[in-house]
Order: sequence, then C-alpha cells, then structure tokens
Amino acid sequence: MNSSFTPVQFVKMVPGGNPTILVHGTLPGAAQWPRLAARLLHPMHIQAEQAGAVQLPSGGGLAHLHMMGGEFCVNATRAAAFWLARQGIFMPCGPRAVLGSMTVSGAIAPVTVVVACTVAELCTIMQQYEAGELPCQPGQQAAAGGTTAGGAGATASPVFNPVAQPQFGVQGAAAARLTLHEADWRMEPLGEGAIVVHLPGISHVLLDAAVHAVPEVPARHTAGWRKRAGLEHCAASGVIWYMPHEKGHAIVPVVYVRDTATEHAETACGSGSLALGLVLQHLGAGQQGAAMAIAQPSGEALIVQLFDAAQEEAGIGVDVSGSCCHAYVAGSVQLVAEGMAYCG
Repeated sequence: MNSSFTPVQFVKMVPGGNPTILVHGTLPGAAQWPRLAARLLHPMHIQAEQAGAVQLPSGGGLAHLHMMGGEFCVNATRAAAFWLARQGIFMPCGPRAVLGSMTVSGAIAPVTVVVACTVAELCTIMQQYEAGELPCQPGQQAAAGGTTAGGAGATASPVFNPVAQPQFGVQGAAAARLTLHEADWRMEPLGEGAIVVHLPGISHVLLDAAVHAVPEVPARHTAGWRKRAGLEHCAASGVIWYMPHEKGHAIVPVVYVRDTATEHAETACGSGSLALGLVLQHLGAGQQGAAMAIAQPSGEALIVQLFDAAQEEAGIGVDVSGSCCHAYVAGSVQLVAEGMAYCG
C-alpha cells in the first residue's frame, strides 16, 4: 500500500438529510483533521456535507464527537448517538429505546441523547423523560450525585446491558437534548425579516423568505449576509431562509465551516432548525411547549420542542427570554455505508 495514504474507519449516516461521515477507531491528529475531513467530503471521495470523529467512552467518561472545524452540529450529534447506540453503550429506557450523554465539540455541556426505533417512539420517550416517567431498566446506573439516571434533572451515564440492550438496524431515530442557559445563546436583530441566532459552537442568520426571497443559488448570497452579521470568524455559521410549510415551517440552509473552508447548501440542518424554533417562539408564531415540525430540503422533517427548565414539570412551554430552557431536536437517522476510506 502507498504509505502516503491514510486509512480511516468510517460510517456514513443520513440524519434526516445532511449526509454525515463519522470516523472512528484510530483517529487523526488535530492538525490533520480539517484537511482529512475536507478530503472525505469531496465529490471524488466518499462525499458528504460534514464530517466528525467519534471517540468511544473510556475510563468511565463519555463518548465524544469532534466536528471537522470544532463546531457544534445537532445532526451529527444525532447521527453519532445512533451509531453509538448500535455499539450498545447507552442504557435502555424501554424495549426499543436507549438514553445517554455525550460530549460534542462546540457544546458547553454534555448533550443528552435519546435513540429509538421510530420517530413516534422517540417523541414518546422525550415526553416521558421530561415528565420523569421513564421506567427503571435492569442495569440502570445511578448518575452523579446519587440521582437515578432518567428524568429531566438527571445525567445519563453510559451503560452496557447485554440482557435488555435494544437491537437497532440501519434505520431509526435520534434526538439531541440541549440545555441552553441565558448566557449561552442570544438573538440579535439584523433589519426587517432578519435575526441572528448565536448558539454554542455555531451561529445562524435567519431570513424570513417573505421579506428576503430565496435566491436561485442561495450560496452565492451567503458571504454578504455572514459579513453583515459579523460571522466571518465563527467556527461555523449558516444563512437560513425560512417560510411557512404544510408541515409547519420549512428551511433552506447554507452552512460554512471556517477550518475546512467548506460551504454546503445542506439537505438538512439541525442547529438551523433549532434556531428557527427559538425565533418562532420569540415572534409568537410557535405554540409554547408544542412540537414544531421543520421541513428540510431532503423532504424529511425535524421536530423541535422547547421546555422552560423551571416550568417543565408543570407542563408549561418555554419562554425564550427566561434564564434556561431545554431544547430537543429529533428525527430519523439512517446508516448508509461503513468501511475503510483512504485519504491522500
């Protein structure tokens, strides 16, 4: 074999669109990673819209996802969660679902993830989790501080249970649950029909398509919007056009990653969907506490749901001006390929 080629183990996932390459096993060094990731994304290679490196948990720690530019990505987090669930490291929270936590580049705190066989089952588990109604499972571990894992206030620790562990095929569903404190994110107006949403690890310009029509080639117009919003130096930034849709709302996302110098008109965007959910609540266009369906260019829909951390036990929806909220982004995930890639 030509020694100039670097072999990497990979899986290719499609989390509601947004084709994502996850490398695992022997991982590239930090200096190599942006160049290697850009190579993997290239149309003459495996081709995808983004790439991340997944580290399995060791020494009692959590699994970790490091994105190609050190950014935070909701859909890659969901994809990694589904792959990790197939490895059996999360704890069962039902006969066809698991619950766990993982760390992700760009995220301030560990992200809770839920994986299920279908989106409908996933949404049920999400509601049970927020209500503290998940049944205890054999092999369930106690979280830090002596709290049993499960329920809105707990931290889920990875656990392997060979008896109760659900078996996942190549298709399923996954949700990422983020805790957003007031200091972690903010909105800024950018003129009529334009709002900038700064999230941990990524920022988005949200454009109302009724005011700013979607261009024929959206990517030709994104650099100007990023500059206007002062996002040129962000690890990752998106320009998201949004409009009403029969499912609720729809987005047209274009995302740029600084370290790989890559920009994609994405077929789905989890953080962009979350940003839109926050904007809709802010504008009063989203019913508080209700699941918001955000149609993606892939034709799939991602589900965004927001809970006020201080009010969720009473079943009251989130006030995004409050000090803390819990945000879910959920949808389908599919494993489409796995194997060894060679990068020159």
